[in-house]
Amino acid sequence: EKTAVYRENMDELLDYITKWVHEIKIPLSVCELILEHAADKQWPSAGEMKVELARTRFLVNQVLHAGRAMDYSRNLSIREFSIKELVLGAVKRSGIFFREKNIEIHTSNLGYSVVNDEKWAAYILDQILHNAGKYTGQNGSVTIHAEKQPESVKLLIKDNGVGIGRQDQRRIFDKGFTGENGRRRTKSTGMGLYYAKKMADRLGIGIDVSSKQNEYTEFVLTFYKLSDYFERDKNV
Repeated sequence: EKTAVYRENMDELLDYITKWVHEIKIPLSVCELILEHAADKQWPSAGEMKVELARTRFLVNQVLHAGRAMDYSRNLSIREFSIKELVLGAVKRSGIFFREKNIEIHTSNLGYSVVNDEKWAAYILDQILHNAGKYTGQNGSVTIHAEKQPESVKLLIKDNGVGIGRQDQRRIFDKGFTGENGRRRTKSTGMGLYYAKKMADRLGIGIDVSSKQNEYTEFVLTFYKLSDYFERDKNV
């Protein structure tokens, strides 16, 4: 009985979060339209406001996905999708953050298809690209390319930003962990990569990171064969 009550309460909370997110998106869209007109009139602060609104929209979507992660299997959709389309969509969504710092994006060898949940894969990639934009300096660069392996496809995302200290690398996926970069350079919740890793583990997507301070950070997403996913699912 207690479990049923708890489940009902969680469902109500998730329903509220979902409705709140969709409601808050309406005034955000209105603000963006107002800023479009302001930009046409060459209002000096319009560009800065656009960036802050984009950050707000990103954080709102984080809340929505955090709620969905509690019951991710309800709307799970495993199907084949294009790595190229996945990357182009994520780059477009993060584009304003890259343009803000004049960060160049280089993509190559993305002509592969994989099988998994495309929406959750997009969420995971969004978190990685958002961090790349946050911790890469002015006029930096981000390279994204894929590699075909016998049993998988690897997607590699590398930036030439501040890097991650060795002591922080093993903890970046921990709940609420912000690390030295998060504390010194930006305000960070430490939840984005936590949920990215949580969902990657649930969906059988490998997620690894390597970094050298003041040189680079590279994330690698590994998409395995469909048969491997279902075999894993049976053993969970």
